[in-house]
Amino acid sequence: MKKILPPIGISHTTHRIEDLYHNRLGDKGPLIFHPAAQPNSFPHFGTVTSLISTFALAKKLKMTCGVDSRVLFWELENAPGDTYENNGTVYYRMLGNTPCAEHGVSSERHLVEFRKLLKIFSEMSGVPFTTWSYDEFQSIPQVRKIILELIDRETDLAPLLCPSEKRFKVRFFCPACHFAEKQGGHFAGLTADGGRVYQCQCPAHGSYEGVLSVNNGDLFDINTPVRALAREIYYIRKMKMVGGQNMMSDGADWVQYATLNMEALLRCGIPVEDHPLRFFSPVILDEYGAKLAKSAQVGSDRYKHLARYNVDSTHLERTFGDDIYNRLWNEVSGWLDHPRKVFRNYTIKYFEELLGR
Repeated sequence: MKKILPPIGISHTTHRIEDLYHNRLGDKGPLIFHPAAQPNSFPHFGTVTSLISTFALAKKLKMTCGVDSRVLFWELENAPGDTYENNGTVYYRMLGNTPCAEHGVSSERHLVEFRKLLKIFSEMSGVPFTTWSYDEFQSIPQVRKIILELIDRETDLAPLLCPSEKRFKVRFFCPACHFAEKQGGHFAGLTADGGRVYQCQCPAHGSYEGVLSVNNGDLFDINTPVRALAREIYYIRKMKMVGGQNMMSDGADWVQYATLNMEALLRCGIPVEDHPLRFFSPVILDEYGAKLAKSAQVGSDRYKHLARYNVDSTHLERTFGDDIYNRLWNEVSGWLDHPRKVFRNYTIKYFEELLGR
């Protein structure tokens, strides 16, 4: 069957994908790409193609615009690991604090595969990469200061960033068992240095306090939209100091989140010219038109009917041999030469035909 690729949406007016970014790059210094993932399962096909797209675009902009492209991968080991419910209240423990016999903690079990893929695609593209854990992120004083500033504006920002619940949830973890209440702690006052104290409760070990201030390092978690906004603000400020630029790199299912962040940045007084650039890679769909999702795999048999390589990248080499990543790189990086191939989604059937399954 002949594949038809109509020039949809922005591909009507964009003949080269680099044209979308060239005007903002100019003589900028480093260009940092910011992909991220929760290591709650092995990468699925969509994660693999998204990473390839990120490195391929980084390479293309390096070659066509002369920028110093780099990739900074955000490891979100704060994703929920063990969970339980007590009297209607949900408690969870971060993957980074959930024990795993083989790897120490559960997040490392899957991050080993993520780092392998990052290394492969970095070598193929010639674009260097580094990783950044959530624990590293939340312990940076400037990040904690930004989040405190966002909390001070909760009345204004919560209805935008958290439109259903309209509140921020600041969570601290029990020092004995590392579980936290999903709904967050209760604000209990300010510290002498302008930080915030939260009263928390553990069903097994009683009450405890968590402190969020610039000068302390208590591990905390907060709503995903707040965390993501803080990351953008932090790197906007950081790149402005060195004359660089940021590129947020996500799957196309995150477009709506991005619109919220853009409005929030404006409300925080950050002008449009300082906002990060954005790239959204094609979404990989199952046979029903639904996005392949790591979260759908956790504790579920949702994908048991699919060939394992679709939802677990460790099976790609086992199924297709050592050359599989070159084959995928050639296909996916080629999308960037034709915008009509980028601004669309793909199905697992597309790749079955491509790989001869």
